[in-house]
Amino acid sequence: MRLPPYSEILHNDDVNTMIYVASVLYKVLGYTVEKCVQLMLESHNSNRAVVWTIAMGLTEMKTD
Repeated sequence: MRLPPYSEILHNDDVNTMIYVASVLYKVLGYTVEKCVQLMLESHNSNRAVVWTIAMGLTEMKTD
């Protein structure tokens, strides 16, 4: 049985700097610098960005 897809959303906030957000994406997810900056800017400009979409069970393992 396949689990339904689940998206991890990055929300913009007024606490964390843009450099900090991009560096966390880089360190935690292993994305390229370009991808991290793209996600950070999308979140900054649109107030949210989809970081990835995977099965819910796998997402829960990554966030615990």
